[in-house]
Amino acid sequence: AVPRNLLVAQMLSDFALKLVLNVITTGANVIKGSVFGNSMINLTVSNNKLFHRSAEIVAEITGASTEHARDCLLCATYACDCATADMRAIALSETIKLSTPQPNIVPIATLLATGQHTYASAKEVLAQSIPLRTLVQNAVAQTDK
Repeated sequence: AVPRNLLVAQMLSDFALKLVLNVITTGANVIKGSVFGNSMINLTVSNNKLFHRSAEIVAEITGASTEHARDCLLCATYACDCATADMRAIALSETIKLSTPQPNIVPIATLLATGQHTYASAKEVLAQSIPLRTLVQNAVAQTDK
């Protein structure tokens, strides 16, 4: 049997490593411009919880309603400018399956929610080498005017 104090030491070592790796990845995402305020704005919508969290982030950043933010996530997923009743009727699990492999769902939805972009213009501006945070700040600033 392994002595208890060695197990505790190993657990503390593993925890310290986890904290260091979290700091590194968080710092990299901040530098990359994937963080806006306290929110990661370039997350992958891969489950129900993240879909709803993404809608909250979009709503919080843009001042839109959560319902409008959800519609913008649908538009970003289905590559359109306006969510339809048919889209809203699709099972969330199907929407998530479609959105998971797609990049920039939340940034596109955020830009759509500002009303300053269409789906095509959001994709176009995201293709430029501008940090996401800057694009979102600019779009939100335009909305506030």
